[in-house]
Amino acid sequence: MKHACMEINLRKLRVKNDLKIREVARVSGMSTRTMSKIESGSMIPFLIPICRLCCALDVEIGEMVNCKEQ
Repeated sequence: MKHACMEINLRKLRVKNDLKIREVARVSGMSTRTMSKIESGSMIPFLIPICRLCCALDVEIGEMVNCKEQ
């Protein structure tokens, strides 16, 4: 699964910022269901939702999709 690193980083970043899924979903303009699907890897987001998530978590896009730490 090519996008596996992104949901791992998404969860790490969300937890690091002490945020609930619903909080990140609200700030990024997504539904809680969509956010859960992205985080679990059952949905691959397009670039715009990824950018919204990065804004909600105050991170650069490279930090969201970087797999080097794995």
